[in-house]
Amino acid sequence: MKPKRNPAIVLKRLIDGLAAGDILLLHDRRSVHGEPIVLAVLPVLLEKLSAAGLKPVSLTMAMR
Repeated sequence: MKPKRNPAIVLKRLIDGLAAGDILLLHDRRSVHGEPIVLAVLPVLLEKLSAAGLKPVSLTMAMR
């Protein structure tokens, strides 16, 4: 499986070195099985952000 289509690798790339103030851009890419990768990554990503004490906000909220 190509790294860009593997949800575990995508998640690792998103959280490695993540810090307050960072901006994450999630593309609507599909896995080799045709499933949107964001659906596999987002729930785990949100859990890890919470565990790290980080609060996700929309771009609109961040620009206020």
